[in-house]
Amino acid sequence: GVHRGSALTAVNPERINIGIAAQEIDVLGSGLGAVTGVRIDPATSITIATVTPAADGTRVTIRLDVAGDAAPGLRRLQLLTSSGQVVPELTAGAGRVLVAAAAPTVESVTPIL
Repeated sequence: GVHRGSALTAVNPERINIGIAAQEIDVLGSGLGAVTGVRIDPATSITIATVTPAADGTRVTIRLDVAGDAAPGLRRLQLLTSSGQVVPELTAGAGRVLVAAAAPTVESVTPIL
């Protein structure tokens, strides 16, 4: 089908880590230059720090903090215009983001063969 106007197409990365501050998410789409806010549902233990739309309207960069007590699971991310309108998802689930524990890192391996 044909879509006119603004639309959310993807979230990158699709995962944010519990207990990490100043994480950045890029929300991709079209006509996003008028975005002024973000809603996350459920929002418990997540704080939105900044919302910065790209000049060309194809991306909104969101900086957020996820508290250490945040419950893991999927959250719904919605972009809002200055009039409070929600930017529609072009495909169902395009605004989903997973809140999860940070992936472990390997610091050393013993023995080294």
